[in-house]
Amino acid sequence: MRHSALAANEEGTQHLFEFDNCSYTVGSGDKAKTLLSGISGSVKGGHILTIMGPSGAGKSVLMKLLTLEKGPGQPTGTIKLNGQAFTQKVYRESCAYVSQIDRHCAFLTTREHLEVSVALYRSELSAAEQAAVVDDLLKQMGLESCQHTRAGNEFIRGLSGGQARRLSLAIALSKKPALIFLDEPTSGLDAAAAASIMTFLKKSAATNGTAILCTIHQPSVKVFEGFDDTLILSSGCTAYFGAASELNGYLERIGHPVPAGSNPPEHMLDLVNKDFSSPEAVSAVLERYRFQPATPPNAVSSLPQPSQAPFALQTWLLLKKLCKLTYKDPILYVGRVATFLLTCSFFAIIYIKARDLAQDQILSRLFLIMWLVGVPSAFGTVATFALNVDAKAIKREVRDGMYSPVAYVLSHTLLQLPMMLLLALAAVGVPAYGIAAFNASAFGQFVLVYACFL
Repeated sequence: MRHSALAANEEGTQHLFEFDNCSYTVGSGDKAKTLLSGISGSVKGGHILTIMGPSGAGKSVLMKLLTLEKGPGQPTGTIKLNGQAFTQKVYRESCAYVSQIDRHCAFLTTREHLEVSVALYRSELSAAEQAAVVDDLLKQMGLESCQHTRAGNEFIRGLSGGQARRLSLAIALSKKPALIFLDEPTSGLDAAAAASIMTFLKKSAATNGTAILCTIHQPSVKVFEGFDDTLILSSGCTAYFGAASELNGYLERIGHPVPAGSNPPEHMLDLVNKDFSSPEAVSAVLERYRFQPATPPNAVSSLPQPSQAPFALQTWLLLKKLCKLTYKDPILYVGRVATFLLTCSFFAIIYIKARDLAQDQILSRLFLIMWLVGVPSAFGTVATFALNVDAKAIKREVRDGMYSPVAYVLSHTLLQLPMMLLLALAAVGVPAYGIAAFNASAFGQFVLVYACFL
């Protein structure tokens, strides 16, 4: 991977992401409100552009606009990647997104996460080449020491915050994207971890020739030094766009020099924050800014060719991943097996007289069947809550082109079918046929119908 990146640099080509005169308006008529107004900027391969601004400045709205996420408003403007119109297809094939919250499978290790992502994104490589890419990513991201550590979550000890963030970046880089979007990459990290993340980002951008665009709330001096360019917003307007290293000089030119010992970005954010500065003073700073387009590179490379795994391979890889997760964390099914067995046995004992094939036991047997079917089916809500935890991660992976949503649904269904049969056996095996003495000749048919209910 490094060799290919270096080869691209030797040819003098690089990626370029541009957005011009981007605006976003919600509502219509007298109730229309402009959240963004004429925002322009660019970032080229190997560079990091950070979007900053006080709360309510429009950072999140601009990020959603640039990543083509649908919202309630009307976006306008021109967005291009390497000279091509930036469409959902281009985004899916050439970009990756790292969200503010790291969402990883708690029971998969760092290496296992990367093995799955590389296999899905780089299916054209042989098994040995994929392993080499995984090793390279682990080394490049400084994750070799924790490659066999589980990702963990709120309840399971695993990777630290900085390691989890670097794993998210490594997964994005496994796609070899032209552009990576990062939402608050230093959020929730201490100063040392935040500085470390920015060091890795800068090194990764330079090594892979990737353009990186990120939002950040209020960086420290050390974090700010890791940025190549910065775009500062205030009330949906541009307060500054240019090289991060030139911000100090720009503040001097507009008559607001940075006080001794102060942080230039913090000083700038204070100037354009309407909560702490007068609206007139903020407007005066905004009016001093004049957009000057950055000089584009001499040549831009063609967009990366999509290498998404074939549908059958996607389904197989996802099924393997889901099976591994079920093996490592079987509580979702084992817990329901135990619960079904206990609750259904309880009702079978309550209606124990329904064993008698007598006319006065018809209602008892009918009520027993109702409880046997209704109570376990209601426990499906437990699975719904558990699976909804992964919903946002799945949605993001599908948007990034890691796999097709149909492949995920199919692989999950293939796993669910035998599991539903197992749950059906737990619910009716002992309670219905061992305790309630149901008709054994219809056992197979009853279990199949019951599995369909589940």
